[in-house]
Amino acid sequence: MYIYRVAGRRYTYTVFPTTLGGAGIHDTLALSGAAYAASYLACWPTLQRVCPALRDVDFATTELPSIAAARDAYEAIRTRRNDVAAIYSEFDKDVYHLLDGEARARYRPAALPPASRLLPASRLFKPDDNDSIPTPPSQKALSAVLNHHRWLELLDKAHDFDSTAIDTPLDHREATRVISASQFGSGAWLEVAPDAYSKFHPRGYLSHHLAAISMAAVCTDAAHIADGVIGLKQRSLAASDPTE
Repeated sequence: MYIYRVAGRRYTYTVFPTTLGGAGIHDTLALSGAAYAASYLACWPTLQRVCPALRDVDFATTELPSIAAARDAYEAIRTRRNDVAAIYSEFDKDVYHLLDGEARARYRPAALPPASRLLPASRLFKPDDNDSIPTPPSQKALSAVLNHHRWLELLDKAHDFDSTAIDTPLDHREATRVISASQFGSGAWLEVAPDAYSKFHPRGYLSHHLAAISMAAVCTDAAHIADGVIGLKQRSLAASDPTE
């Protein structure tokens, strides 16, 4: 898990996946666009089948607010994926050599969803050349794009900090830490299911308490949603009250 210091404040990237240097706690706000778009993509065929008013609606061109918002969120993620892929392509061209002569490209995380997985909205629900309808990308795939983009932002912030750091003689210290924490298997220990033993064992202590933190975050999100629904109902009732 990666922690870095910026302008006297300490940020813990617990909301990054463990494969990208975080603790694997889901960031609901940062990934909300992926969740919203994926929900619509998964449900759209069913919505058109059960709702007559939507049967002739084109997902790719409609301006119905909620549908258009989901489409725009999806297209924004597609654009972001292309931006990340372009940066990774430049990383692949930046080759260095180890002492034993082995050539390696600049490090970048693996598993960025391919462009073929995120088709344009105009092609999602229409038969292809083989007369088969493509499977819409999952929330996991869309979230992966956003996580890769956030990882690049984190790396840029680490480089910015390193360029002005005066408390260390080491070059690229924080950027190196980001890359080290993102190596394959570096966060696997955080994915071990906590038990009674891990609560007291040093190696499992953090994973045990991170599970409690994650559960508290879920409960807090649920409470906020419930409060929002109650508030919406109260405002609706007030607006429809003829005595006011």
